[in-house]
Amino acid sequence: MINNKDLDQVLHCRKCNNNFRIIINKKDKDVIHEGYLKCENCNDQYRIDQDIIFIDQNIDDKSTEYQSRVYSYWWNESHKGVNYDKDATKKIFLSTLSIEIGEFENKIVLDAGCGNGRFSDLISESNPKLFVIADVSDGIFQAKKKIENKNLNFIAVKGDLNKIPFKLDIFDIIYSWGVIHHTPDPRFTFNNISKLCRVNGRFGIYVYKQNPDYKYNNMHIRLIAILRQYLIIYPLRFVSQFLSEKNVKKLFIPIHFIENFFNYGVVGCHSTKNKFEKKLYFRTVIDRFKTKYASEHQEYEIVNWYKENKFNDLVVGTEPKIGIIGTKKNGEEKDIKVTFK
Repeated sequence: MINNKDLDQVLHCRKCNNNFRIIINKKDKDVIHEGYLKCENCNDQYRIDQDIIFIDQNIDDKSTEYQSRVYSYWWNESHKGVNYDKDATKKIFLSTLSIEIGEFENKIVLDAGCGNGRFSDLISESNPKLFVIADVSDGIFQAKKKIENKNLNFIAVKGDLNKIPFKLDIFDIIYSWGVIHHTPDPRFTFNNISKLCRVNGRFGIYVYKQNPDYKYNNMHIRLIAILRQYLIIYPLRFVSQFLSEKNVKKLFIPIHFIENFFNYGVVGCHSTKNKFEKKLYFRTVIDRFKTKYASEHQEYEIVNWYKENKFNDLVVGTEPKIGIIGTKKNGEEKDIKVTFK
């Protein structure tokens, strides 16, 4: 159950910076079924339901509301029957973010964009001092369910990562896997989340990679990639915003058929392992095209984000790209150390 001691470590009123007080209307054993947070100074309030704090109760941003709705469908419908193998989850986490699971022990940790708790489930077993999970979608309900019986201190928050009133310089470790590229301004979101990390704390992200990399002799390939974005990807994403999730999948049925028939992907809903496996393909359709935002990035761009926010000792992970983790320093350093795994 949420308690004021844990709450006061990580959350405060954004209007006046005072702490919240937990008001309980209905509880059962260790679960707050009905209640709310109330600022001790300005009386700003946020609902608590089933031990989840709702910061999204008054969404006034249409793009945030849209993303919340799309990814609620993504986790509730597109992932029906999907069970992640824990060993595979651990492998992809280590390969992208280059941080050992044991490093989370006795740390204050933020899973920034936890989705359905694929990684939350893994990290919760490392015995963090306080584990905060946050997501804009209904995936937060599944994530909470995965960790609620593991005898650890945790706080679950539903809301936009840019608007949740976290305290600054408080988290020992923050990771945001596959989230920032789905926000309207990824750099802005990165900057906001980085402020939550304490000095000597670590912050890791995974975002989509823009291909191909720049080379002096591949300008023709880069030109084709740019034309693909503007002539295929953006128009399909634009049209998909006006269709229901089911109709978006119908739109991609002939595309899937053609790509599967020729065994060659152009649109980008295929994976390398199970190239055109139907369920995975159409799950990816929602993630890549029904979403309003799905930006792609280059490694040097992300490295600059870290440098601008006073991080150093960066480690760039292996596949899938791009995963980077860095350590926050006291001040901006002229030279930045980057290690490629």
